[in-house]
Amino acid sequence: MESIAQLIVRSSYIGTNIIMMAWSITYLSWLTFVLLIWANLIWLVPNQRKSMLRSSPFLVIYAWFLLISAYIYSVDVDLPATFEGLDLAEIGFVKMIHLPCAPLFVKCLYTTMFWVTLRQYIQERAEERHSSALADMAAPLQITVGAASAGTNRSNAAGADGQEKTGSKVMERIGQHLKRFLTKFWIWVVAITLFAVAITGQRMTGFRILYMALFLIFILSFQFSFQIWRKMMFGFWLTVIIYSMIILVMVYTYQFKNFPKYWTEYLHIPEEQQLDIGLEQFETTQLFVRLVTPTFFVIITVIQLHYFHNDFMVLSDPKNANLVDAVVEDLEQSSMQGGAYVDRSEKEEPSSQIQFDLYDLDNITSAQFQLLLKQWLKRLHRAKNLCYLFLELHMAKAVLLFAMLMCVYDKCALYFIIVVLISLALTFGRPMQTFAIYFSSLLVSIMLLARMIYQIQYITPQNWDVNCTVTENPDINMTTKNNAPWFGFEKGSHLPTLVKWNIIYILVVTLWAVILVRQYNYRLSRGRPTTRAFFMFPNIKRTDADTNLRNCLKYLANYGYYKFGVEISLMMTVAVIGTRMDMYSVLYAIWLCILFSMKRSTLSKVWLFYLIFLAVALPFQYFMAVGLPPTLCQEFPWDRKDQLLHSLQDWAFLLDNYHSPPVKKLILDFVLLLLVSRQWLVFRIERRYARGEYVGGSNDVIIHNAEEKDFKNPVPDFITYARSYLDIFKRAILQSFLWITLAIVFLAGTNRTNIFSLGYLVGAFVFLWHGSDFYLKPIPTILKQWQWLLGYNVSVIFIKTAFQILGCIFIHDIPTNCCWLVQLLGIGCVRKFGANVVEPSDSDGPLPPGQQEYCTVPREFIGIAWDGLCFGLLIMQRRIFHSYNFFHIVDECKATTILASRGAELIEEIRQKMVHNQEEQEHRVLEKIKMKMDRIKANQQKLQDSVKGRRKYRIKPPVTNKQAIRSGDYYMFDDLDDDDDIDLLPEEQTIDEDDRKRGTNKPDIGELLSTAMKSDMSAAIHKHSQAAVTQQHPQRGLHRQYSAPLSRKRSTRSSTRSQLSAAFSAPPTVSVHASPRVVQYREYQER
Repeated sequence: MESIAQLIVRSSYIGTNIIMMAWSITYLSWLTFVLLIWANLIWLVPNQRKSMLRSSPFLVIYAWFLLISAYIYSVDVDLPATFEGLDLAEIGFVKMIHLPCAPLFVKCLYTTMFWVTLRQYIQERAEERHSSALADMAAPLQITVGAASAGTNRSNAAGADGQEKTGSKVMERIGQHLKRFLTKFWIWVVAITLFAVAITGQRMTGFRILYMALFLIFILSFQFSFQIWRKMMFGFWLTVIIYSMIILVMVYTYQFKNFPKYWTEYLHIPEEQQLDIGLEQFETTQLFVRLVTPTFFVIITVIQLHYFHNDFMVLSDPKNANLVDAVVEDLEQSSMQGGAYVDRSEKEEPSSQIQFDLYDLDNITSAQFQLLLKQWLKRLHRAKNLCYLFLELHMAKAVLLFAMLMCVYDKCALYFIIVVLISLALTFGRPMQTFAIYFSSLLVSIMLLARMIYQIQYITPQNWDVNCTVTENPDINMTTKNNAPWFGFEKGSHLPTLVKWNIIYILVVTLWAVILVRQYNYRLSRGRPTTRAFFMFPNIKRTDADTNLRNCLKYLANYGYYKFGVEISLMMTVAVIGTRMDMYSVLYAIWLCILFSMKRSTLSKVWLFYLIFLAVALPFQYFMAVGLPPTLCQEFPWDRKDQLLHSLQDWAFLLDNYHSPPVKKLILDFVLLLLVSRQWLVFRIERRYARGEYVGGSNDVIIHNAEEKDFKNPVPDFITYARSYLDIFKRAILQSFLWITLAIVFLAGTNRTNIFSLGYLVGAFVFLWHGSDFYLKPIPTILKQWQWLLGYNVSVIFIKTAFQILGCIFIHDIPTNCCWLVQLLGIGCVRKFGANVVEPSDSDGPLPPGQQEYCTVPREFIGIAWDGLCFGLLIMQRRIFHSYNFFHIVDECKATTILASRGAELIEEIRQKMVHNQEEQEHRVLEKIKMKMDRIKANQQKLQDSVKGRRKYRIKPPVTNKQAIRSGDYYMFDDLDDDDDIDLLPEEQTIDEDDRKRGTNKPDIGELLSTAMKSDMSAAIHKHSQAAVTQQHPQRGLHRQYSAPLSRKRSTRSSTRSQLSAAFSAPPTVSVHASPRVVQYREYQER
């Protein structure tokens, strides 16, 4: 705390200087004016502290004089107010009537600061005398003053406390960081204050205009040359300080009586022009506020000049920039555009093996915390460098975009030059871009100053008026027009609103210059080439894009537009068509019909003409939006009240004196021109590397490689093997993108009811009907069929755009009986700018009563939003068809189809064999049954023949069901063999646990298909049959019961009887002791 107090005391001279200025503007008089001049002179001298300390005794004496005089005039006595015609109040002898102690108290506080400075001066004089005495004493002993002083300091340091040393070091480091921070950013505080002083205020004055001029000189010099800006900095700050002091003195002295008369009599400047200059007498309540602004600006500018300027010059020197660890330097490595690739091995980060958890924060050591903090700081530094590099690469395009936005939202004739420069910059590359940006910044700065000058009361807008009395149109005859708004000059009460786009553009260009300077100094301080960067990640090649998701994103950051530039440009063309829907949209649609179906080699030759068309159309359309100067009094046919001609003017984007075309349409035209120009650069790179290998890969046609036998796909298989998240994303996006596209095409056909939706439905159903078999066709056939769908989509876009002629111009002339055709074709007028009229019935002029009811088309059925969405998906799917990744999708589909076909063949063959075996088995069983029935019939016939002559034993045919059942018995089968088995009844077999375990070895369909793929079909069937034979317990079988005759006792009599009267007797009696019937089962496997 003691060191802080000493620092404050040593810096008291700054406060004294500020108090002198505060005293002068608080109490306006000629005596305090002396303090103002005194303070300003001290601000200007080089050694300000020494000058202030030396003048502190005289300052205290002068303050005494002011206090004593103020005290005398505060006494309640009758003192003179004038002396020989002079107003003593203006001199400084003011008679205070109410609370005379208040100003005395304030002046005493001001004087206290003067006493502090005087005390500091006396202490330093005493120290100097003490040092001089030590030098005189040490001179005979040949001891230098420095040695003596060092010895004294060492003795004092030895007696100091260690804790105080640590505290002083901490405060010293804090002070160093604070000073470094202020050195970096105080200059911007001064610049922002300079701009605020110039832009704020109720009345436009010459003082504000000169402040703005100084600010623009400061900014423009920084934009044009950083080295020149550094060299002129000292002189610039000195000029600003002198100018501010002159303004302060002029405003201060103008507050005295008779000074306006002096300006009028001696300088011949009228009072109105004095107000335009900035000289105005203020009320007592406003005077302090009016004077404190220039005073404050003088103070902060002097602080910059005397305390931060030298440090800033050292800090801004690239040779003195601080170096960082080499770990983060590889981010800025850059190869030239199209240059030979230099392989730079990436340095591994020194990672720590210690992993920290949130629960371990209490137990973390200081060393571990420092290591963790260092790692995070490196990551933040790397992220910051990436942001700067991204801005360096793409900030120029953003600057041109803001320039176009300024021309659109602040439309005037002078900006036509900037629009032409924008077109040239986008067409001719980087050098032209730099020239266009800086020249536009200069032009905008001049425009800003001119607009501020136009706000002065001395300039009257009536001087720019013109009377159009020659026109033949009685509606606009004898009208008065003003040329100033056509040039961009208007009177307004709020200046920031009038010049906001000028300020925004200047600030954006300044930000771009800051980024360029930072990158230049960063590379120069690290010994790298100062050439500009072209890639964010120069170590990434095409082969690295398929390794993992991170490298893929890096590759897209480098070469994303190189790969998909044509598709993005064509999609932007469709967006411009759908947004404008006028005559230029028809022209863009014609270009779209030409470009979408061309081969890439042909497209690279035609693309230049498309670029030239856009570069010429942009300034031409801006000229149509601005129009001709009013002083020409040019008349147009659509100036009359003719609805047809007015609709034609709106659709054709023609110039108009009263209803100018909507200039906001040109924003998307600029974006389209920007994308097309970038794609033209891609085509130039492809031609440059037609015989070599480019780092970003090749855009040549590769579909012919799919049919080559020895072709090896350079892209890894992401379907069979999922090595990273990149393969998962590829599988999720590429395999489903076709079905998403067809779904959107289907929705485009169902959401709009017109004739064009039918084509979308048919196209979607045709491709969905093919399903995955669509991939089995040759890739040229796939592309040809897809090209038909894409061509239909482009045709619909062109036709709907051309129908805007009918919907916007001739909708009233369509007969009532043709309303069905209007609704069938979806004819309407799309106006997204200006009058948002979409439905034909809402256009200018009423429709006939019958037509009003039927000729309206819903708003959502008119535009091409769904068509544009379909085009984007269709053309991106076509790009997928031309990629190596699509080869893997085709191979996967073919493999799946082949496996499914072979598996179906195997299953069908096994089923046929099983049916054949079943038929043979059933045939054998049937033959056995027939054979046994024949034997039964033969035996019965023998018995009948033996009793044929005996009527009593003759067989009678059964009459009832009971007789039929009782007509046969086991005796009929006594002569049959008992080992003949006939399956009769099915029975479900239960499988115990052991049998289930053994049944698990049964081969399944997967093993069957695997065997078929490894060998052939016959071997697989043979192996399957052997496994089925060796299986002991099947899962489920069909069991049929067959029986054998029971053994029973028969006597000779009963046997004879049975032979004689078997057909008419009851069944034989079974002995109780007879053994149970042996029922045998035969297992049958159902296959």
